[in-house]
Amino acid sequence: MHAVTHAIDAPNLVAAYHKLTGWALETVVDGKDALVMPPLDWSGATDFQRAVWAKLLEIPRGKVWTYAELARQVGKSRAARAVGAACGANPIPVLVPCHRVVAANGCLGGFSAGVEWKKRLLKQEGHKIRDFCLVLCHDEKVL
Repeated sequence: MHAVTHAIDAPNLVAAYHKLTGWALETVVDGKDALVMPPLDWSGATDFQRAVWAKLLEIPRGKVWTYAELARQVGKSRAARAVGAACGANPIPVLVPCHRVVAANGCLGGFSAGVEWKKRLLKQEGHKIRDFCLVLCHDEKVL
């Protein structure tokens, strides 16, 4: 057996993580998909929060789900409010796209980074918004 003789260069590792995270955030804020995501540390989260956040990553750009639909997607159909709380606890609200979740009536609901940011991100993804509610076409619906 050989002993590991190389020390981990922690400062450079942290700097690289911050650079990747910053790049991903800038990409999303500029209206594009981040092709590379930084590793996400959800170690302090509950199983329910991790399930909600993982499902959020499956909502494609340009689509929105309701809190109730997201609850159904994680197998807790009566937990729309708990889903909202999990979204509010999301540590990276732009990269883990809780802005793509709205109320059943199409109104934006809350957003941990502020509802103006949610509005801005949804508009960049092609949604029309009036009075903090989605403007839907006649054949369009919120899932």
